Amino acid sequence: MPGSRWRRRAAIALLSLVFLLVLLWIYGNRKTHESEAAYPPIGRFVSVDSVRLHYVLQGSGRPVVMIHGSDGLLQDFTLTIFDSVASFAQAIAFDRPGHGYSGRPDDWPLTLALNARLIYDAVEKLGIVQPIIVGHSYGGAVALQYALEYPNDIAGLVLLSPAVYADALPIGRTGATLVMSIPNAPIIGPILTHCLIAPLFGLGVEAGIKASFDPNPVTPAYAQIMKALMPRPSQFSAWADESAHFRNDLDSLEEHYGEMTAPAIIVLGQSDQIAPFDLEGGLLAQVLGDCELVQIPNTGHMVHHAAPGVVVANIRKMLHAVAGKK
Repeated sequence: MPGSRWRRRAAIALLSLVFLLVLLWIYGNRKTHESEAAYPPIGRFVSVDSVRLHYVLQGSGRPVVMIHGSDGLLQDFTLTIFDSVASFAQAIAFDRPGHGYSGRPDDWPLTLALNARLIYDAVEKLGIVQPIIVGHSYGGAVALQYALEYPNDIAGLVLLSPAVYADALPIGRTGATLVMSIPNAPIIGPILTHCLIAPLFGLGVEAGIKASFDPNPVTPAYAQIMKALMPRPSQFSAWADESAHFRNDLDSLEEHYGEMTAPAIIVLGQSDQIAPFDLEGGLLAQVLGDCELVQIPNTGHMVHHAAPGVVVANIRKMLHAVAGKK
């Protein structure tokens, strides 16, 4: 009978699909375990609101808290400016919630406000007082949220290629919300992250890294870590969740830029195609009350990789400026 033959074929196709998904799930989990074995945690942990945040701390003196960008890791700093900053200050770098080896809070979504609050609570718990906050890209927006929420508990800001204006984001509001919500949707989300992202997404990470660094060479060690840890289901879903809410978060944050009183230095690459200086940091510098703008020629989005000396010099400059205000 044609009907029974069709049903038999459909059943075989369904069973084949389930079998394939199971194999991909197993393979994805194995890749995740292998990646974490190759790149284990390099720091310590502090628990705030039942969330464990992974951090590294080194040096003494005025604290400098470093916040990485979207889908990043604290190695963004330990491979670039961390040791240099630790030679004249107390350097602290965090894996943001859901990234690297930091846990993800149960009370989703991962908004700028939640990022800022958890990092602030961790800073408080570690006994860190009046830090200079260094934020790169998305981390620059987190740093500004931190300054807005806790204006009396911050000494200054150093913003590296900050992504801080909703209109500059490459994807529209509705598209971002819909697409980036899928990895956290019930049923389909875990299937996507475990069966497709974990085993296959690493193939596309390299192109994304190259675009972030362009026109500068990619830092090889950073690329290897990112290709290993970024495709993990936990990190990918965290990145997607905060990306889904980023535009709305910025809409709310932008209204308050003119109210911020913390001194700021913005360091930009003139060839940045991820957060173009004329649409992002260049505009921000005109709005912040006490702000200096530093532009680096022939440099892309990853200014701390391409020009670490310039970034460190400006962190030192901010440190001296806030010390002089005592």
